[in-house]
Amino acid sequence: MRLSFWISNGWRNTISNTMNTKRKLLIFGEEAIVLKALEQYAAIVPDMAEKYEIIATSEYDQPISATTYLSADIVLFSLFRRYGVRQRAEGIPSLEQRLQRGKLGLIYDFCIPQVKDNPLVWDIAENVTLAEKLAYLTTVNLDFMEYLVPLKQVFAEHLFTVDGHL
Repeated sequence: MRLSFWISNGWRNTISNTMNTKRKLLIFGEEAIVLKALEQYAAIVPDMAEKYEIIATSEYDQPISATTYLSADIVLFSLFRRYGVRQRAEGIPSLEQRLQRGKLGLIYDFCIPQVKDNPLVWDIAENVTLAEKLAYLTTVNLDFMEYLVPLKQVFAEHLFTVDGHL
């Protein structure tokens, strides 16, 4: 047992020593308070602070430069955005555009059990940490476009056209 502990810790330390650059995160969301909480979370949780740097956060209705967007290694999108009295699943088409360009992204929200096992979704209320979800996202070799299909099906009623785009 002690040997396996040493081997696993030694292996983990070797990997962390070879990854001396932090991955850059950009986070979009509907609520400023949630964006601020995610910033604080990333700063104080050791697995996040050591491996990731939040380069910017932005509410969906605020502009962000193309340079900032393109420099992000991973973009997090909140699932919903409010348009008047309707909620649109803004994160799904935004994530789809990102994946089509060969970039990584993740949708986050609270209490979305119907898609909690989807590798493209982080449910803040679940027992999986953001650091664990991001580590999985960056190490697996999956066709992420395939995982958009169930998201589109589950949230179909919330995917409507706004200003001529889905």
